[in-house]
Amino acid sequence: MINKFVNITSFNKLLTYLVALLPLILISGPFFSDLLISLSSIIFLLIIISKKKYKYFNNLFTYIFLSLCAYYILRSILSENIYLSLESSLFYIRFGIFSILIFYLLDNEKSFKNLFLYSLLFAFFILVVDGFIQYLFGYNLIGLPYESNRISSFFGEEKILGSYLSRLFPILVALVFISDLSHKMKITLIITAIGAVAGFAYASVLGCDSVCSMTSSSLNTTVYGAFAGLLIAFPISKKIKKK
Repeated sequence: MINKFVNITSFNKLLTYLVALLPLILISGPFFSDLLISLSSIIFLLIIISKKKYKYFNNLFTYIFLSLCAYYILRSILSENIYLSLESSLFYIRFGIFSILIFYLLDNEKSFKNLFLYSLLFAFFILVVDGFIQYLFGYNLIGLPYESNRISSFFGEEKILGSYLSRLFPILVALVFISDLSHKMKITLIITAIGAVAGFAYASVLGCDSVCSMTSSSLNTTVYGAFAGLLIAFPISKKIKKK
């Protein structure tokens, strides 16, 4: 009966756009991020059940993950505060389902990797620009202040801008490699990214105090490094194009 309500093409497109929005939704906070993951996972399960595509769950990764989930739930049941413990462990399974969903989209939707890459690039761009504005003027684009010598951008009091960028950066690089972008664009993005990482590393290891305007902030050196990488990338990409 569920088969009548599930149009696999439409649902695949819906999932593609929902998951591609994740890098931007993460900036808003945990509520909408969890909502997107949970909703996407439910839609994905409807597709799997209606179309009997169980092969995506029939693998070692799924078996290990389900075993871990069962172990965490069992520990929660045996804990002193069962309800509080189950609150986190019972629904942990949604992250495993969401991981399989991403593999499913990579396998079935050619546009997904490019859309996710564009979304991630836009998220990085807006965060870096907003963070730079916050550092220079004391407030970001929505009025959040620069406090405790830490740039937070749209994250506000959470101050997890560095964590966000560093954790999603490997995914960004991987997507550049597997995307359908031109070879010239891939080279440009990768060299620019290397410059940004080199700038961030320089500030972390060799940066000085506030008297050095260029190297006193990791954001400064990251932006300068990215710009230097971009300048280096242009002549290299042009030579590759000529060949």
